[in-house]
Amino acid sequence: MRRYVLVLTAGALVMSLAMGIRQAFGVMVAPYSAIHGWPLATFSLALASQNLLWGMAQPFAAAAAEKWGARRVGALGGL
Repeated sequence: MRRYVLVLTAGALVMSLAMGIRQAFGVMVAPYSAIHGWPLATFSLALASQNLLWGMAQPFAAAAAEKWGARRVGALGGL
């Protein structure tokens, strides 16, 4: 039982960190663009492109996880 609680807690922590980072992008777009002298549209396009590519890569990542295991694919993604 203790292991399930540990896994659930670790998963909740990872999701909280991941969602917090994704939600903070909207707040940081204008200051980050101003620091680097980029127009807002340029930085927003870069973030939008990243999100679209991330979404298109998901089926391939899932197929790789089915073939080679989630642990190996997760470790490769972490690198």
